[in-house]
Amino acid sequence: MLNNDASPIDAAQPQGGVEGQQPFAAQTTSSLNAPDAPSAGADASQRVSTLARRGPARYLDGMRNSAWIAGLVHRVDDHNIVIQQTGNMETAIPARVEPNPRFDTTRMHMRLLTLECQVLGRRDEYGAQAYLNVVGVDRPSVLDLPSQKVWESGFGKDETRREALKQLMKSKVSLFDESGNLKDEFKPYVRAVVDEATGEQVWRLTKQAQQQIDIMRMFQEFLEVSGSVIDSRVGAGKNYVSLAGFLDAKAYIAPTEHRKGYGLLMIRQHEDPDLNIPVRVTDPRAEKLFAGAALREGAPLLINGSIRRKVYPSNDDPSKIASAHTYIEVVSISDVKPAAAQVDITKTPAWWAQIRDRLAARRAEMEKRRQAALLRSKEELGDIIVPAKPRQPAASTTSVPNLPDAEIVEDL
Repeated sequence: MLNNDASPIDAAQPQGGVEGQQPFAAQTTSSLNAPDAPSAGADASQRVSTLARRGPARYLDGMRNSAWIAGLVHRVDDHNIVIQQTGNMETAIPARVEPNPRFDTTRMHMRLLTLECQVLGRRDEYGAQAYLNVVGVDRPSVLDLPSQKVWESGFGKDETRREALKQLMKSKVSLFDESGNLKDEFKPYVRAVVDEATGEQVWRLTKQAQQQIDIMRMFQEFLEVSGSVIDSRVGAGKNYVSLAGFLDAKAYIAPTEHRKGYGLLMIRQHEDPDLNIPVRVTDPRAEKLFAGAALREGAPLLINGSIRRKVYPSNDDPSKIASAHTYIEVVSISDVKPAAAQVDITKTPAWWAQIRDRLAARRAEMEKRRQAALLRSKEELGDIIVPAKPRQPAASTTSVPNLPDAEIVEDL
């Protein structure tokens, strides 16, 4: 039996965050804007979606490169984290935190945060990969995460304990397992006391647990009265990337049993092509688009999408990973646009000429092969075709009288 009257003795309760640390404060890094970025009044800062934008667009080597992502942060080490947005940790997005006293991965660990980032590319054993470089940290806004998720995160970083509080909100709850022992998840929140009236032992909520449950219940009632829907999903502004660069390569990847087909764009922002950023266009129209000439290598493009991570299982052992890929996903062709000079790309990199020279060399090689193939065809056909007889003048259809040959020649 659970008596919901608080006991006079308050048991110690775990709190969110890291012991000895103050609550994580909002931090920004406007000073990290590239010096060649347009001014705040330029169109560049207005072209990012107003839904997901949290500040002016950032630039990397003169090319737009802005990303915002909200989720639960897990610390890997001093300079690496992953951002969890689903129940599957294998799809958590990797991010790099450069040495900076304001970005302490220990304090970021197990916090719901919104991170301002830039997207970088690299290669590993699975091929081209995208990853995030953190340049700003803030609390999630109402557009980034539903208020219920952020609110409940204040009750501790342990999801199991938060669920236990929700269970204790109910009028009837079973505190004991089949052996009659108090369940582990309820131990921090209840304690046995002797009822003064009956002399029997009863279980009561601790004072702190009672306060937390009252707050959770009040928030739930508020949502119900206001007509809101309790939504545990991550909000619409959770994951947004705006990226401009030059198309270094493209291909259509046919579907398999594990995934649908998609168009692959390799967006270049760096002299080293191994640092290209992979972009997947999952629009069903991608196959037709990539077969045409609308997307040309070397073209400056603006990409608006989200960063994703997918893990593919091994055919031999589904419990093992065959490959893992982090990339920018574009769900609509309309989010692949020509980049505007001085807006999306503020300066032309010297290495852009490498793409031009490569295309020119490829075209020359193709023409060389075409001419060689044509010559071979002529030679092969010349061996089997009988030379044609000289063409004869077409016979006249004019009626000629029956005259001697000499007279006909004179008349013609």
